[in-house]
Amino acid sequence: MVGRQDDNGHKGPGGIVFLVRHAMINFIRNVRARLGPLWWYSILISASARFNELLNLYVGFFYLPKALSANELGSVEPITRLASLGGIPLAIASIVAAKYLSVYHARGEKGKIKRLMRDMSLIAMVSSVIAVATLIVGFEAIRTRLHLQTPYLLLTMGSLALLACWQPLVRVVLQGTQRFYAGIAMGTADSVLRLSMALLLIPLLHLSGYLLTLLICGIAAIAIGIWSIREFWSSGVKSTPYYSDWQGILSFAWPAAVLIIFGGASGTIEPFVIKHFLSIEDAAGYYMVCRLGYIPSYIVGSIGFVLFPILSHRHERGEDTGGYLRQSLLVTIIGGTAACILVGSCSSWLMGLLPQWRPYQPYAPQVWFIGAMVVLDLTNSIYFTREMACRRFSFLWISIPIVLAECTFLYCSFGWSALQDYLPQDFWKWADSVMPHTLTFALTVMVAARAAVTIGLALHWHFTGTIRPKEIKT
Repeated sequence: MVGRQDDNGHKGPGGIVFLVRHAMINFIRNVRARLGPLWWYSILISASARFNELLNLYVGFFYLPKALSANELGSVEPITRLASLGGIPLAIASIVAAKYLSVYHARGEKGKIKRLMRDMSLIAMVSSVIAVATLIVGFEAIRTRLHLQTPYLLLTMGSLALLACWQPLVRVVLQGTQRFYAGIAMGTADSVLRLSMALLLIPLLHLSGYLLTLLICGIAAIAIGIWSIREFWSSGVKSTPYYSDWQGILSFAWPAAVLIIFGGASGTIEPFVIKHFLSIEDAAGYYMVCRLGYIPSYIVGSIGFVLFPILSHRHERGEDTGGYLRQSLLVTIIGGTAACILVGSCSSWLMGLLPQWRPYQPYAPQVWFIGAMVVLDLTNSIYFTREMACRRFSFLWISIPIVLAECTFLYCSFGWSALQDYLPQDFWKWADSVMPHTLTFALTVMVAARAAVTIGLALHWHFTGTIRPKEIKT
């Protein structure tokens, strides 16, 4: 019999399996104890994210270029960015909630968590109504400017807008209450469903099928998240007011709102300008080079997620945060730059491998621009994370004017041709020569703006000091 002991007391094959499993469990427990919960969960989340990104990369880079037309492919970025605008109020609330949920969870104050979740749900409801109403009113203008006649587009975009209003709520509660395994399950379910649903729906509905795929994935992820935090919704937890913390919440919320609003506007306007003003081929080429150019974020993009709670706790205890900032920046810059160089050097070769990629091979040099944008964005976000964790927002006086100037200049440099009849012809010729309507020009503006923010933040760090007196523990 399998697993039975022999006369000498040795176990059979079943017993060996039991011993191996027991040894593996003990080994994992020892590793977890040595690493501590922070780094243990960070490694698991990072490993899960890499697996998910591989699946998403297959869908976005291998399958979509073959399944969608160039016009539909170029519309993916602006449509998904536009649909996500409805989630801006929840994104703002989530930044604040992430700070206070962790505090309430550490104190065991489940009642305050329940009340905060209720209030965030009310914000999500109001945001849902506003997002759908705005989309309905502006849908024809959006469709005209994106040059789309896709069926069910309004229905799928409206559903994604609703989804964007609720996903931040679930994710921030999971983060604040340290349901990291549930977060991993959400991400994995999203990626696996995205692959399977894309293969099923895109051949039938094309672009609307892809948007419907995103909707199904999002609903499944939210369902997993809600199930994992069900204890806070239960009737056994009595809702407790947290309004004594309102002063701190409001002082944290308004600068976070400014950052999210302008950051969201920039992320939406950039692909919208490219799809609206440039050719179908340029928009599709932009989508393709983004798939490769985003790869540096796969390697070092999860640092900020782990960094915020670490720096927040150290700041609240009056400890130094400069060391962690320097380490994070060093890893981000070196790792991101190395990935950018590797991907940029191989981009032309990669885009010539498959038939569905070859039409976009002339756009391969643009991968360098996207990679540079990603590395600069990641570098800037590390500094943003440190300052926000320490409740400091003076960096907004540097970043917001630059972002506002970039969005205005980018849109006007492509859209001002409507004023051609009202301007001197010589001036028009000069402007057209220095502001060509090309993808390279648009990406140059986007990279320059990010580089300006990075330089400004470096000066901000230099002049404000790496360690503030109030941070040093006495």
